[in-house]
Amino acid sequence: RLTNLFNFGDSMNVQYHFADSSGDAVVISAGKDGELAFTRKHPGASFLVSTNFNLDLVDEVKHDWRFKTANEYLNDMMAKDSFNAQSISNIMEAVRLRTLTSFTMYTNIFNLNDQTITIYYKSQYGEMVELDLQEELAKGDRIENLDSFFSKETVNAGDKDYQSFANRFLASKIIVITIGILSFIGISFVLLKFLQQKRIKF
Repeated sequence: RLTNLFNFGDSMNVQYHFADSSGDAVVISAGKDGELAFTRKHPGASFLVSTNFNLDLVDEVKHDWRFKTANEYLNDMMAKDSFNAQSISNIMEAVRLRTLTSFTMYTNIFNLNDQTITIYYKSQYGEMVELDLQEELAKGDRIENLDSFFSKETVNAGDKDYQSFANRFLASKIIVITIGILSFIGISFVLLKFLQQKRIKF
């Protein structure tokens, strides 16, 4: 059992994803009862989708557009028998986060049969890098920058995209903080006027 191989600690606010080359998969998360919850791929099912919510809290499914989109794409792929790396990358591009407060920094696609990893850089799906797992492991422990695998054009485009997001995010935080300060000042002013009218001395 996976729970015997890992120490999950005393608390959990993330999900752990496990899969093998046979097609079996499970997501481990914090359960409603405070214990570990295991969401397994149903026998005979072709895929198991997990996005940014706890799969054990099924009520959230109907509110998550990424979960719905991924399932729709995968069902369409199964119907057309077009399950391949390009189709998977299309799904990942469709569900990438590129909003006011979120940005997809990189995308990984793991082929557990071929033991290869396909990587995309900062929401740039025009160029991909494929790594052979065994070759990479044979190189030993090391740290490499993700941008070193990609062309200068892709890195520049990705960095520019991310900087635009970072600027929007910073601007939104400044606006929220400013509104909060102005609201506090406004409420304080109204309260002081009210107390003065009541002739309450401090």
